[in-house]
Amino acid sequence: MKLAVGMEGYDKDLVTAEEVEAKARWLMESDGGRELRERVVATNEIDGGGSVERRGVIISGVVGGGGEV
Repeated sequence: MKLAVGMEGYDKDLVTAEEVEAKARWLMESDGGRELRERVVATNEIDGGGSVERRGVIISGVVGGGGEV
């Protein structure tokens, strides 16, 4: 089950601000991003939070546009 967004440069320990912006916009504005958010919510409901709780916080922070992540 896909619950993450790959970032170009991650494997080289160098992700650009442009890459982060592009992925954040994808997560907020695309159908694929909506589907990913829905999968995270569904996984949180199944697990009762647990190990995936932090992912939901990260996505909520990005989509909600604020707060610390």
